[in-house]
Amino acid sequence: MVNAPTGRVRVLYRHAADLCSKYESGGEICDLDEAISLHRQALELCPISHPNRPSSLCSLAICIQFRYHSQGASGDLEEAISLYQQALELFLASHPDRPFSLFSLARCMQSRYHSQGALADLQEAISLHQQAVELFPVTHPDRPCCLCDLANCMKSRYDSQGASGDLLANCMKSRYYSQGASGDLEEAISLYQQALELFPVSHP
Repeated sequence: MVNAPTGRVRVLYRHAADLCSKYESGGEICDLDEAISLHRQALELCPISHPNRPSSLCSLAICIQFRYHSQGASGDLEEAISLYQQALELFLASHPDRPFSLFSLARCMQSRYHSQGALADLQEAISLHQQAVELFPVTHPDRPCCLCDLANCMKSRYDSQGASGDLLANCMKSRYYSQGASGDLEEAISLYQQALELFPVSHP
């Protein structure tokens, strides 16, 4: 999650964050809509030169991404992608929120690939996930999910049908019978194995 801004923007941010958490626990779309409205107000108070603008962009994008997953409106997905891209243009390379933003944008690109089937979106998702994996500390809680998502993307690029069931087992079977782009499959297998090493045994 992104770092909290200060001043009036901070109050708007915290109120929005509480509503977003309430939505995650209760599923009431009105809470998410209000959080989005508050994040928009916060963003209006953060001009291009404002140090909190990239975090504000990212926070708004997160809520809009949630709404896309809830309601499936393509306009929300496109806006989330645009907001993450704007945030990444402003985040310094060393900013602690940069890997999470890369990861989140990669997930949006995956969603658009699954919705529209454009290979360019899948390629972009792979690139973004790779950048995020490099920046996430080894112990970061989002790193295993990022590795898994990257592996899924590599498997999707190898096989347009995607993986089903036991993904790692499918990859091993595919590697045995494969005559395709084995590099993608080998990398997918390695990524799944790394993710399994990082996930706690009790992780769902």
